[in-house]
Amino acid sequence: MRSISVIHCSTYLLAASAAASSNTTAIAAENYVVIAISRNSEELSLGTRFIANDRIVVPANVTVTLLGEDGSIERLVGPSAYIITKEELPSGQSGASRAEYQSKLAAIGDFLSGEGRRIESVGGTRSGNQSPGPSYNPDPWVIPIETTDHGCVRDGRIVLWRRDAKESLSLAVRFGDELHDKLVWDENHETFDASGYVPDNVDSVRIELDHDTLRTISLTQLPAGAEEGPLDVASWMARSGCNEQAFAFIRQLAGR
Repeated sequence: MRSISVIHCSTYLLAASAAASSNTTAIAAENYVVIAISRNSEELSLGTRFIANDRIVVPANVTVTLLGEDGSIERLVGPSAYIITKEELPSGQSGASRAEYQSKLAAIGDFLSGEGRRIESVGGTRSGNQSPGPSYNPDPWVIPIETTDHGCVRDGRIVLWRRDAKESLSLAVRFGDELHDKLVWDENHETFDASGYVPDNVDSVRIELDHDTLRTISLTQLPAGAEEGPLDVASWMARSGCNEQAFAFIRQLAGR
């Protein structure tokens, strides 16, 4: 094992410069959560959290991806060991602001250690069984109609997603009292954009496939300002019950 390295605020300078062009609020990270790992170990798994002064030991042939409370991404390759240093708040940031980001990071960690591990396990099983369609929801902004009762949407766009697209299906969508039937979900199309049928202030959609009701999905709109940073979106999705969408968003952050 090589000598201990230190995760410190040199990465924050990069995060801050990137944030300047996107109005993202960035603070120096001293809290991290594991959002991807090539192979689980006793000490490291999805959702594991680390705080200042914690030591991270990465075994040989393992790569760990961490998300910091400032939105930064760290990739650690084993065999190696790291210490997370305690950082001073940058100018203009308050303790309350840091606590808010730490709360969002904790929500992401809790999600990954529970639902995230379940989704990863199911996705791995599908991949091993060579099931039709992708193993995981490929896009955080599409709603998986086969597995969820909650959908997270932005800008009024509602895009439905199915894993198995080998057949054409008749589709009907109901928003409140408005029913749009006689729609066709073409074969080899995993997504169906229902945005053109969405009335104002909609909070749910009922899905019917081949004249049978599949499910009713509650819809949650992305709050204003939530697009400022990855922690905002990921924690909002997790807290809203949009589990597969949250997992897809976090996988996207991790570059997977």
